[in-house]
Amino acid sequence: MTLWCIKNKLIPFIVGFTLAICPCAWAGDKTANTASRPALSLEYLQVTDYPDDVLYQQVKAFQAFQKKAREPVTGMEFVWVPGGCFNMGSNNGDSDEKPVHDVCLDGFWMGKYEVTQKEWQSIMGNNPSSFKKGDAFPVETVSWNDARAFIKKLNKKTGQTFTLPSEAQWEYAARSGGKTRRYSGGDNIDRFAWYGKNSSGCTHKVGTKTSNDLGIHDMSGNVWEWCQDIYAYNAYKKHRNNNPIYASSGSDRVNRGGGWFMKPANVRCANRNGSTPDNRDNNLGFRLLRTD
Repeated sequence: MTLWCIKNKLIPFIVGFTLAICPCAWAGDKTANTASRPALSLEYLQVTDYPDDVLYQQVKAFQAFQKKAREPVTGMEFVWVPGGCFNMGSNNGDSDEKPVHDVCLDGFWMGKYEVTQKEWQSIMGNNPSSFKKGDAFPVETVSWNDARAFIKKLNKKTGQTFTLPSEAQWEYAARSGGKTRRYSGGDNIDRFAWYGKNSSGCTHKVGTKTSNDLGIHDMSGNVWEWCQDIYAYNAYKKHRNNNPIYASSGSDRVNRGGGWFMKPANVRCANRNGSTPDNRDNNLGFRLLRTD
């Protein structure tokens, strides 16, 4: 393949993906060593002696990334969160955020936004939300059981596997891969979160506040987000080190992130809350995690 062919046939295709996704094209490759693999960029493609079959494989890698980054039925977007270890919890919050403990997680795909009313409607055929202000607003007034029913139908319709994030996955993603963050994105709460002081008493369109470092929006504020785990006050004392999910005694389920009416302390990345799995409220929503 000549340099002319590369420039005129593949570069527009590849660069479109590069600009739409991220500067490092390999962010979507679960097994790739991102530090050692070259990014698929215009500069990289201009190396004339690079083997055609390798170029082809990188094009295929982009296609695979796009497929996993967007769910085909609703168009729901997902962000790849590279695996790693972090200190979960906080010594500056409530007692149920202690002890701070080391947790290691495999990489996963996290929803870029909270599930919206349009996405819910497309799968469930109804809209339970109290704030019916538009398609791009988060669905709310949904219980943990409702969220699970949505996931079951979505999985059947798409043939893919979605679930609620574990509490550990949720906090790790909210903190941009386990970084020290008070709110999801940084310490400036008004930049990153809809909460009691700035929300005007209602939810807001997803993605209208600045994302965190991973490109994920609204993990602080807007609506509380259901997680897989059973809520327990002392769950952190019983967490295993790798990929923990607390599933022991108890009936309440974890929700994280705080909502549109909460105080700043309640929308911190480390803050925890629990509700009965049948509880529905206009500040309760969810986001999805993709497992395949």
